[in-house]
Amino acid sequence: MHLSPTHHHKILLSNKNVQTGSRIGGTPPEAIAENTVCPECKRKIQYVLTLGNDILGEHIGNNELSFFVCKDFDCRWDGQAVIHPSPLIFIVHPVSPRKKDPTDMDSPCDALGFYRGELEPDFVDEESGYCDDSKLGGKPTYIQSRGEEEVEEIQKEGYEFFFQYSQPVFPDEFSGGTDPFGFGVVYVFAKKDAATGLMDCNNIRAFWLK
Repeated sequence: MHLSPTHHHKILLSNKNVQTGSRIGGTPPEAIAENTVCPECKRKIQYVLTLGNDILGEHIGNNELSFFVCKDFDCRWDGQAVIHPSPLIFIVHPVSPRKKDPTDMDSPCDALGFYRGELEPDFVDEESGYCDDSKLGGKPTYIQSRGEEEVEEIQKEGYEFFFQYSQPVFPDEFSGGTDPFGFGVVYVFAKKDAATGLMDCNNIRAFWLK
């Protein structure tokens, strides 16, 4: 599955929890060590989501990609610029179920699954512009003017847009908790393998805007 700059797949929230594959909230995967800390400030981190090959397809292969963020507000705020090391932490790991017991890394929102929507045009219409939901592929939809400045820098290093995440609206019977990004958007970029056209999930740069 190759990504297109003109089309995307929405990353959609289901109303059921899943133990493996793409998911949000709850406990992190068993594969993640509980002593994992923010590489920027060495403080504690918080689980956000996991994406598996049910959404990322060949880009992640037989592994999963989990996303964590620093719990420290000031450090997390620094992640609105592309910095390395970053308070936005992406970890590739083998397919792994959720931890059975609560941890310090648990997400504040309820545990639910994700699924991949159908391929659709990235440009919605003149009034709405480009899709600003969580999506795989297409173009990043910036909610602040400075987003383009950040991207120009990482594009010089060969990074291309991969996906973006904004916390979805949870069904009434579930809690979305406190969004660490204040209902902002996280933009994720990766280097593409020239031979295969696949994104390197071990080589990611990201930033967020509010």
